[in-house]
Amino acid sequence: MIRSRIMLVRRSTALGIVTLLLAALAPGGAEAAKLSGVWDGPLGPVKISQSGGRVTGTLAAPSEHCGLKKGERVVDGTMMAGNFSGKVRLCQTGCDTEGPGWAFAMLVQAGRRLSGAAAIKIGAGCRVPGRTDNGGVVFHRRAPPKPKVETPPPEGDEGTETGTGESGSAPDHPMVGPAQEGYDPRMAGSLREKAMNVARDGATYLEEGRFEKARERFMEAIEIDPSYAEGYNGIGVTYALRRDWDEAASWYQRSIGTNPDIGDAYYNLACAYAQTGKADLAVRYLRIAVLNGYSETTNLKEDPDLAPLRKRKDFQGVLKLTAFAAMP
Repeated sequence: MIRSRIMLVRRSTALGIVTLLLAALAPGGAEAAKLSGVWDGPLGPVKISQSGGRVTGTLAAPSEHCGLKKGERVVDGTMMAGNFSGKVRLCQTGCDTEGPGWAFAMLVQAGRRLSGAAAIKIGAGCRVPGRTDNGGVVFHRRAPPKPKVETPPPEGDEGTETGTGESGSAPDHPMVGPAQEGYDPRMAGSLREKAMNVARDGATYLEEGRFEKARERFMEAIEIDPSYAEGYNGIGVTYALRRDWDEAASWYQRSIGTNPDIGDAYYNLACAYAQTGKADLAVRYLRIAVLNGYSETTNLKEDPDLAPLRKRKDFQGVLKLTAFAAMP
């Protein structure tokens, strides 16, 4: 059962976008740019190293949270099909259980972002810096420093200093911080409202079984507002309903890469991976969904898209987690 969330309404339902936008949001796999480099994460700058599928990360500077020191490990896991699966270190503050701890995490590489969810047991009254209330976490890759190039003054202009106002050329200012990724949702304003209105038509077409028309509207929505994650999820649903699971998975990844709090995309991505033989990833995405509050056990037991997972012990473990999560 594919889950489509449009305008924050949860529904159960039985091309022409700018090339540069797709490239910026495309999930990265082993063949894509590796993760090695400095990333800004929940605890501060992290030096991440990737060797093959193995990924580790240590603090590149002392953290402002929990007294963690430079060099302490805060990322540990593997990359599989453009997904980081493993653990990240987070910090709890303002409570009796204050301190650092490891969280199970599933993250998607999308351009200069690692975006996804992290599950950690939070003490009463605790705050977890860098993690949303829905479990979302994001790492931003820092842009490499620009190389400094010495430019000799032009002939016959010995008295003019290069890089000053007298020469007419502006000084070279290196870019500070990570490069901007599309639109900031907080700045979308009327663009977000317009995108949601267009996506509403897409949801109607989905209910009518007109999947191509629905896809056109969702495409239009993300062209209007590239930060509208529900639009990417909707596009994925249109492909899944045509049983094009590989294409569906790529769009669910883009949805998570745009906004880590789109809960339906995690479930949908698990269904897509179950249907394409990536059972390990499927179970891990279901697990992260359950740990962050998804507790619809009936769906997990009866959804035909998850049938390939039913006999696995780790899937049965996820079912036990849902029962635990549903307890008062």
